[in-house]
Amino acid sequence: MSRPSSRRLLIVYHRPGVEHEHARIARFAEKLRSHGIEARSLTIEEALREAPEKGAATLLLLFTRGGHWASLVEKGYPAEPIPVHLTAAAIALEARRRGHQRVTLVALRAHRLREQQLQDLEELAALLRGIHGLEATVTVLERLAAPPEAQGPLEGAVAPLALLHGRLVRAACSLAEKGNCLGPFMDYGEPLLAAWAIDRATGRHPCRPREMNI
Repeated sequence: MSRPSSRRLLIVYHRPGVEHEHARIARFAEKLRSHGIEARSLTIEEALREAPEKGAATLLLLFTRGGHWASLVEKGYPAEPIPVHLTAAAIALEARRRGHQRVTLVALRAHRLREQQLQDLEELAALLRGIHGLEATVTVLERLAAPPEAQGPLEGAVAPLALLHGRLVRAACSLAEKGNCLGPFMDYGEPLLAAWAIDRATGRHPCRPREMNI
């Protein structure tokens, strides 16, 4: 895939469950603009209503493949989820900073491409185990209205695979002991996301398409 012809970047993200969280993405885009990146942010719904911007890189702020990712690819966006090694590094750093050697990843079941979502989640857990030396497991919620009953709180850190505050963070944190939920990814992973964004905009980290297998 050819590199972007300019330092233009479309930041595409899932609409947060808490309305004021849109401002965090706006601030993130502003930080990128201060580094010479022509960044523009769109929700997934907004991105699907318009044609991909020719010559611009796409920064898709999702953690795994799934229906939203597939819809963007079908629309023509060169969109890839956040690299699993970046997600793993950020989670491992935050978990260790809080003194944890065990982490449970909590995600919401995708409506489409469930097999690919599970592959990405297992790859993430494997990186946490094999590269970062943590005990890592995956919990996938079928719905957010009623998280599964647990035999007491989950041990160690709980990492919701959610960029911003909303229902998934609340559901995941309800499974953790008090103080053990890492919270939304932007709370601790933003510096690594910014580095990735700059690389995507400048073409130093070209998008490598992943299989859809619908």
